[in-house]
Amino acid sequence: MNSDTEIQDFIDHINQLFQKLTATEMDYFELLGLSRTAITRDIEVAYQKYIYDFSEQQINKITDPEVRRKAGFVVEKINRARDILMDYDKRAAYEQRGFREAGPQDEPEEDPVEVAKTLYRKAKTLYGMQDYVTAISALEKAIHCDPKKPDHYYLLGVCQSRFPTLKREAEKNLLKAVEMEPWNAEHDAALGMLFYSEQLYTRAESYFRKALDKEPSHVMARKPPHEIVAPAKKPMDSIKEGLYKAFPSIFRKKKK
Repeated sequence: MNSDTEIQDFIDHINQLFQKLTATEMDYFELLGLSRTAITRDIEVAYQKYIYDFSEQQINKITDPEVRRKAGFVVEKINRARDILMDYDKRAAYEQRGFREAGPQDEPEEDPVEVAKTLYRKAKTLYGMQDYVTAISALEKAIHCDPKKPDHYYLLGVCQSRFPTLKREAEKNLLKAVEMEPWNAEHDAALGMLFYSEQLYTRAESYFRKALDKEPSHVMARKPPHEIVAPAKKPMDSIKEGLYKAFPSIFRKKKK
């Protein structure tokens, strides 16, 4: 996808799929372009093609965050389609319900707090896989189900900070985490990372210092960039070698 025309075609495709899926006009067979008699091999081939077409690299070429959100929704449905159609029992139940997912009339209502926990665990896994778009979608749903968990806002802010157009939202969510857990140095350190990536060095240093005031031995705030790791043990790509040089007084500060 190199030309503006191809990107626009991709955006149009996302919007069409999103509209049909949210209007329940498309079942999982139609989504994957399969007949109702498709076998396992057909399902897997169709799924792999879609995952390639909707890769993170392709989605990141879209500048509109709303379209990226829709793309994340479509990817979630594609994954769900494979999960349902590749499992004999799930597929049989899906077909018996008239090619639709189980609704409130079919299953007991789930506890929103438990749903939020499941979504958060899923988001952490997705973050570890660097699938930030889908992780953001899962965390937004988790917050909707249970808005009282600071960890949800923290991880959402960290994921959003990966995208230039979402850094303002990332700041809001990290500040929300600080408000809910003012003692937690992780949130201040994450804000320091965010502002450093935006070259707002004075604000970055202030948050690094706040993190060290709360936790003098804080790993992320003290160590040089090549040793700094994110919550899922992935390198923080946005932190460059200049971080150590920019704030030597922080990194060389003696432990109390």
